[in-house]
Amino acid sequence: MLRYYCPKCDEYFEGGAEDQDCPICNEKMRIVPVNAKVGRFATMNGTYDDPIEQFLEEARKCSIHLETETEHIAKAIDILRDARTNKKHVFICGCGGSAGTATHFAADLFKMGGLRAIALVDNIPLNSALINDEGWSDVFVQQLERMYDKGDIIVAISVHGGKGQDKAGAWSQNLLKAIDYVNKHGGKSIGLSGFDGGAMKTLCTTCIVVPADSTPIVESFHVVLHHLITWQLYEGDRK
Repeated sequence: MLRYYCPKCDEYFEGGAEDQDCPICNEKMRIVPVNAKVGRFATMNGTYDDPIEQFLEEARKCSIHLETETEHIAKAIDILRDARTNKKHVFICGCGGSAGTATHFAADLFKMGGLRAIALVDNIPLNSALINDEGWSDVFVQQLERMYDKGDIIVAISVHGGKGQDKAGAWSQNLLKAIDYVNKHGGKSIGLSGFDGGAMKTLCTTCIVVPADSTPIVESFHVVLHHLITWQLYEGDRK
């Protein structure tokens, strides 16, 4: 058994023949020592020997590719900094795991970022009452109709950005409605998405798209991004 490396894909594989093409890009690979220290490692059929190694390597690559989103990250920080200066509210929302991220982000923006941050997912009695009486699709818009002031900000967090569906229908349509409401009432919108960005990529004032097609990776990096953004606001206060 020989070990190969494809410099174009930055991938390692195993195979039996001395002359092997990369199964991903079809470029010629070079043989490397079996005991060489490698990053990502896969068999010739593209599956990993170790799922832990797979996850960590996907996270490593995502971190590198996320550098393509620096312009959107900087714009999000600028929007939030202006909101702090102008004493505007920042409403944060998400569904499922992203709801947890919304709560965490709101706490950090309030405590460290100096912002009037509110997570629209936090009031469980209110959310359950709105969903029970009015339906899931307007649960965030109804709160905005009561609390929003012109110039406020919304941060929407969604793995797929409103694309895709399951038994309950299309995903995250309540987020898209909330973004649209803020956009139409003189505010700005920040999106945290993944995969291809979904509808949020074009609907938001700025949308940071985590370059990964894995829900666990995308959700993990949304937390990384919210810490990055909050820390930049916090450090800005200290300078």
